[in-house]
Amino acid sequence: MTYEHVLRLPVSEADAAGLDTDAALSRARRVLWEDHDVDIRKVGRSLADPAVIVVVRLLGRELPDDLTAETILRALGLPARPAGPVTAVVPAVPASGTWRGTFSGPPLAPPGRAEPPRRPAPLGAPAPEHRFDGPPAGAGGGAIPAAAAEPRRLHAECPERVRPDRTFSMLVRIVTIRAGGEPVKLADVPPEGTDVLLVLHAPGFDVLGEQRWPLHVPQAGDSEPVRFDLRARRPGARQVSVTAWHGGSYLGELAVEIAVDPAGRDAPARDVLGEVAIRPVPGAVALAVRYAPDTRTYRFEFHDVDNPAEVTSNLAYDPGPRVEWLIGELDAIATGGAGMSAAETRAYLAAAGAELWHDLLPQALRDQFWDRQDRITQLTILTENDIVPWELLYPLDPGHDEGFLVEQFPVTRGIFDRAPAGRLRLRPARFVLPGGSPPEAGREISEIAGALAGPRPGRGDIVRGLTPLLDLLRSGDFGLLHFACHGNFDPVAGASIRFGDARFTPTLLAPAEINKTLAARAPLVFVNACRSGGLAPSYNGMDGFARKFLAAGATAFIGSMWAVVDGAAFEFAAALYEGLSGGDTLGAAVTQARREAASQPGDPSWLAYSVYGDPGARLAPD
Repeated sequence: MTYEHVLRLPVSEADAAGLDTDAALSRARRVLWEDHDVDIRKVGRSLADPAVIVVVRLLGRELPDDLTAETILRALGLPARPAGPVTAVVPAVPASGTWRGTFSGPPLAPPGRAEPPRRPAPLGAPAPEHRFDGPPAGAGGGAIPAAAAEPRRLHAECPERVRPDRTFSMLVRIVTIRAGGEPVKLADVPPEGTDVLLVLHAPGFDVLGEQRWPLHVPQAGDSEPVRFDLRARRPGARQVSVTAWHGGSYLGELAVEIAVDPAGRDAPARDVLGEVAIRPVPGAVALAVRYAPDTRTYRFEFHDVDNPAEVTSNLAYDPGPRVEWLIGELDAIATGGAGMSAAETRAYLAAAGAELWHDLLPQALRDQFWDRQDRITQLTILTENDIVPWELLYPLDPGHDEGFLVEQFPVTRGIFDRAPAGRLRLRPARFVLPGGSPPEAGREISEIAGALAGPRPGRGDIVRGLTPLLDLLRSGDFGLLHFACHGNFDPVAGASIRFGDARFTPTLLAPAEINKTLAARAPLVFVNACRSGGLAPSYNGMDGFARKFLAAGATAFIGSMWAVVDGAAFEFAAALYEGLSGGDTLGAAVTQARREAASQPGDPSWLAYSVYGDPGARLAPD
């Protein structure tokens, strides 16, 4: 059986003083890679005497024999013979599986406080801070541009390739990115530190142990790591992600791809970084939604101060056609084809939203919602492959009726691989007005531009062709990009915006996404797509644009889930920018904008807008 040992190996004072723990650990990885009987996990110096402290997994609970001790020292690049007897710092503990790869943590010290089971325990009094300067060249994870860099990051160490049925570990912590020098006390965490919850999502792997671990983040320096143990099932490329939460506030995600390769051998561990922003909001609640279309399975997970259990639901039907049919009905209502009065329209919308509430959300999830509804100040919905039109839902259960979901509190959406950003910009403002846009579009741009920057927009502020738009996206020189246009929604081809015969599609945003060209300005992007005559509307047409713009560096994205009516589109946009300019949060401004758009009798357009971004974000000072 494999045991985890914490050993003290005496060495000379000269060897102890000259030991580079990170370099020694990296060397040991290479030297011992084929040796499955010795697995070094940490290396440090004793603070009490000239000795090396190692955390190592070995076969058996007894102290290593002389040959094994010499193997460890030689792998570290030290003289093979210890300068004294090898001793145990703490008793050996059983270790599950064989863990190939190590974690380069802070220098170790004599034993100290105990930690919860399975969490790597600190080994004593405070030691010099470990500095993490980012992943080595060729490491996994996307590059983070300096202009968009935050002082903290999620950091994971895990293998790039494993064999089927092999157990491996993923160590995750929150690190402080800095160029050097002493650790900086960051204002995002109080002096006593703060607790964060890490949640593992690993489809295609067996999770051996807990999928949720608490993590204590200090005000300065890096957190201790937590460990997730996994076992691969079937060959193929699999994505594993870890999300970070503070109560109901989503903080960010780290995602990594791991190849399960039956023909190869396990690959060494590598470093991966992910975005994190520690900005908890009192009363915030988040709902993480993951949908597997092949099995029609939803996995719902509320995040709140009590973090209730995950709820799984298997639908008996594909919800896509049902939602498309409903969007067609709403389009008929908006254009007067349904023959309904304003009161009848409200009744129909409420009934349709309540039906969706019951058909798509299981009872257990609805119960969790009502348990916390009266104390939610904002709701963020993070989705993956989800097609639920959340803005249309009307929560209704016996004894509970508080109106549409978006009437109860600010509701915004997020994406898992993007940390929330608390600042918005509206200047410089750029406007997109393709030829053939709705009659109200020109007035919409003139009035919004006047409210933001003066009496009328300059010629250079209005983009009318596809080539000038692509040039603008390459420069990233805008704080607001507002589209007033017709939207083309196609369930097969996806979303597009027409410039004559040419089409602007999410694919054309790939260079901006790769180069993160919008990260420096971090703009707000609003695609206000009005209804085009004769066009069959379809749901979720803006989702592709939302993900691409946010991945390119936009702070927030607003778009309509289906084509909206001119008057309501103008009312919504005008109220939104008025609220933001007046100091409202994004969530509050959107809520007020919905109220203004809902003043159009019999028009459901006020429910069409989907908002991606931090609901607590405000305008940054110019």
